[in-house]
Amino acid sequence: MNLTRLAVATLAMVAILPAQPAAADSPDTAPPGPPGRPTVTDITYTDATMTWAPAVDDRGVVQYGIWRRTPDRGDMFYNATSATTFRFGGLTPGTSYTFFVVASDERNNGPASPAVTFQTRTAPAESEPPNQPGTPTVTAISPATAELAWTPSTDNVAVIRYLVYRLSGTTRTLFTYADAAANVRLQFLVPDRDYAFVVVAEDPAGNRSEASGTVRLRPPPDPAAACRVASAGPSPAMPGMHRVAVTYTGAAAVMRWSVRLVLPAGTTISWAWSAWEQDGGEVVFWYEGWADTLTPGETINLDMALTGPGLPDPASVRLNGATCDRQV
Repeated sequence: MNLTRLAVATLAMVAILPAQPAAADSPDTAPPGPPGRPTVTDITYTDATMTWAPAVDDRGVVQYGIWRRTPDRGDMFYNATSATTFRFGGLTPGTSYTFFVVASDERNNGPASPAVTFQTRTAPAESEPPNQPGTPTVTAISPATAELAWTPSTDNVAVIRYLVYRLSGTTRTLFTYADAAANVRLQFLVPDRDYAFVVVAEDPAGNRSEASGTVRLRPPPDPAAACRVASAGPSPAMPGMHRVAVTYTGAAAVMRWSVRLVLPAGTTISWAWSAWEQDGGEVVFWYEGWADTLTPGETINLDMALTGPGLPDPASVRLNGATCDRQV
């Protein structure tokens, strides 16, 4: 056999064969390798920065999961990032923490990095609270979010964070935390609903300032909202109650909703199924949970017990700020 002629013939056949699919089209079954051992720097009473060497993957790492190791509840997911550094906030002073990192290529999770343990700075024993922060101002607002800023407090040791409280009548409820930068982004607000907030400064020993002045805001209407309304008369669920049925006709699902309507002079709501507030003749209902979704075509049945001379005016009904079409 002439091996030289066979080799030339084989090369010629290879030259005319169609190209094979790229390896990247095959299923991804190889997980990333482990990230490098994390290091922790810039540790304060409540904050710390963790950094690690990137994991290696044949398709590329998409995300790093940050896990906390606890002695009583085991390993618990803490947060995620696409970077190889993460800034912790809101930690407890004088507390030991253990974290590790897991890389993901969006299909496979790799092995964990070695764990790192660090301790936040211990708060001094003292009782002097921070001074009062300035009254917050609204620097940006949307149908579901708002950004607040205020003049920061000062303290004989440090201000480590601010507590943001929502006011409702005489009740003050913790809404969220802000770091020491004296600004915050409020999320999960309900469009077209009134809010009032104050902020309180806290130092490492847990001493808290007097509350700031009050900032009031109402997120604007959702420009994508649309609806129709039917005054359904007596509630099928409870005799003696009146039902207003509001159907969402927008194109995309929403996570928060509010319905506003007007009652005749002298008419009040004494009880309702949904969360509600009344100011004069205007009433606002809203969703107060955290995980529901209002889908296109879904109907909100507002059942209410009324005292007084009249019924809601269907022409006044608004969903997330959009005036509803009246169903006939």
